Amino acid sequence: MHVRPAPSHPAGYLIVLLGVVAFVVSCFLPFYGEPILRAGDDVSLYRLVVDPPIGGGKVGGVLYLFAGAATVGVVSLIGLGRAAAWTPYALVAGVAAWALTWLGILLNQSELAQHEVGYWTAYASLGLTVVGTIVVWVTSRSRARQEPAPAVSA
Repeated sequence: MHVRPAPSHPAGYLIVLLGVVAFVVSCFLPFYGEPILRAGDDVSLYRLVVDPPIGGGKVGGVLYLFAGAATVGVVSLIGLGRAAAWTPYALVAGVAAWALTWLGILLNQSELAQHEVGYWTAYASLGLTVVGTIVVWVTSRSRARQEPAPAVSA
């Protein structure tokens, strides 16, 4: 017998998508205030990772910055469009892997230089995705408990 999953509230998926968009935007904002590469320039995370002064590695840099965000964004879009039983689980797993990785990266960079708005926006965007994921998880679990159990036929 196939039991339909309880749909999650779309607000959680929208919060996660907002967090993903904020993270992508943060990659283009000034990340370091102190001049690291060139005198007097603010350095964005995108410029630091994707456009290094040494050639090569652009595809790897793009994947490094945006693959996790893209994965979480796609799962959120699927959850908004037509949630399946696996959608909340996939979102929790994706956000946990992506957010914990970036939290570690940001904490590792905490004493490297003076931080600008991009650094703090990245932190806030990760927090936003975690909050949205919690909303998705809680609403999907509470709605599953509210649905009546299917009758077992003999």
